[in-house]
Amino acid sequence: MEQRHGAKEDTINYHTPQPPPPHDINWAAALGGVLGTAVTLPALFLAIRSTGAGHGNYGYARALFPVPMLLTLLTDNSIAIPSIIAAFAQFPIYGAVLGRGLASRNWRLLLIIFLIHFAALWLCFAGVISNFS
Repeated sequence: MEQRHGAKEDTINYHTPQPPPPHDINWAAALGGVLGTAVTLPALFLAIRSTGAGHGNYGYARALFPVPMLLTLLTDNSIAIPSIIAAFAQFPIYGAVLGRGLASRNWRLLLIIFLIHFAALWLCFAGVISNFS
């Protein structure tokens, strides 16, 4: 290859990208958990509002909190303490797992969260919890 006067030959440096340091992943998970906590209260507000004091359609409750709503099957079709604890924990857990998955570029974690939520959502709207439809 012919070089012009003063021009350097361009070299291509191939290397495998290194994963981020563990402390970066932990910070991302913590930040995700904090953001998930911030999302929880507005989501709970929408969910409670959709209940209509027991006469609503529970649409937001089933869409935003499908796993806690499915827990009502274990508590005699009532929204009891296990469902309430799961509802408060759901978005911080989602946020922490998503933060960790994004920071480590582990797309499987993101897919697992999506599949769990979508499967539970599908069950909620398929009539599995008929008291809340």
